[in-house]
Amino acid sequence: MKKIIATILVIMMILPCVSLSVGAEEDVEVHHGFEYVGALTGHWDSLLCDGEQVGDGVQIQSYMVQNGFEIEAEASVLTVRGWAMCDAEVNSFGYQINNNPPVFKDEFSTDTEPGIYEAGAMVGADYGGRFIVDIDVSEVKGRSSISVLVNTADGIYSVSLVTGFDLEFDFVQKGTESEPTPTPEAVAASEPVIVRFNSYEEVEDFFLFSNYNSHVVSIDYDEDKNCAVFDVSAGLDPNVKLPFGQIAYDDSYRLGSIDASSYKALLLVGSFDYDTILLSDEDIIGSFYYATDESKEYLESKNIIYTYERTDDLQFVVLDFSKSRYWTGNVDDCRFDFFAKTDNDCTYNFYLLGFFADANEANAFAESYKASGDSILPTPEPTPTPTNTPEATEPAPTDGEAAQPTENPAANATEKPASNEGSKKKGCGGFVAAIPALALAVSAAVILRKKKR
Repeated sequence: MKKIIATILVIMMILPCVSLSVGAEEDVEVHHGFEYVGALTGHWDSLLCDGEQVGDGVQIQSYMVQNGFEIEAEASVLTVRGWAMCDAEVNSFGYQINNNPPVFKDEFSTDTEPGIYEAGAMVGADYGGRFIVDIDVSEVKGRSSISVLVNTADGIYSVSLVTGFDLEFDFVQKGTESEPTPTPEAVAASEPVIVRFNSYEEVEDFFLFSNYNSHVVSIDYDEDKNCAVFDVSAGLDPNVKLPFGQIAYDDSYRLGSIDASSYKALLLVGSFDYDTILLSDEDIIGSFYYATDESKEYLESKNIIYTYERTDDLQFVVLDFSKSRYWTGNVDDCRFDFFAKTDNDCTYNFYLLGFFADANEANAFAESYKASGDSILPTPEPTPTPTNTPEATEPAPTDGEAAQPTENPAANATEKPASNEGSKKKGCGGFVAAIPALALAVSAAVILRKKKR
């Protein structure tokens, strides 16, 4: 009997531990909405801080674009209102703060009018509805990343919006942001890193690894324009990959690694026929998703939005990374969404990109380039002319030896190199043939499927 009682006691002691282990919360994988392979779309109606609407009458999407998808306020509850529709069954709506476990509640779902279901049906998304998500930020200190989530039968995703963004933003609890890091000791200013797409070889070498592009039919060099040219089909978010990360591993290319701590600004110089892009009179905008080897994911908080000037002349876009907490390490492959959308097939002319120490240097270079063009670019150092090796002198024959004839000197002659004229190309698809067949297959598959929906 004592043994039985002892056994029961041991089991009673073990059971709570087993229950705790089984009930312990496991890591939940959360994906970004633009990674969803089916139909996922939605709209962000408003954002409230403790009941007060953010934006002062400005549509919340426009407000967040203007403010870099960041809001600083003193608040206990953030309320996000909107709707989301999906082609997979939607279980619930919720949110995530940083990498903490996501929070889902049935009460976040609310009454949905027929028009929302009709909008979803147009893209094959029949599940979902309106949401009002109350996010508890009362214990949040400093800066945090916040995502509004949809829990579907295919997994958990941040809400992907009809505007092409994900419903993600940075929240800074006012007055609690951590102390700024000490300013490092001054270092010698870094020389700008400039890529001028002024030859077939330069375009080919740079874009050889750019095989994950959307709505870009071909990338070529145009002799008349003296730049790279993107042939673009109509649609949302036409973009090209700028493969800074992959190029860094290519010893044959001069660019090497780009240290984010040394270069805080990027200049992009391009042009296009302004009136051919949109059917409406709205401003044409573009965006730039950046990544580093320390932060590889494309996030809305790592997306810089800009507006083009209303001109067919050169467009000078300066991207300032100085305030980004993710701009650390070495620059990785970035995504250049040169248009948020284009209503017509079109072309984008890409002349130059350059990394600079800061935005002031980038803007100063842009002004000089406007005035003087390529003449301000550094002149490559000429290749030193090799010194001819003196011919070996035959030793004088000794007594009794006959002088031998000199060897044929033709081996020292240099032949005229073959003409390089055939390397100059112009028109659609110029250097696609240089891309390996496997890369072409991957590229074609990706072009046919948009990542962002």
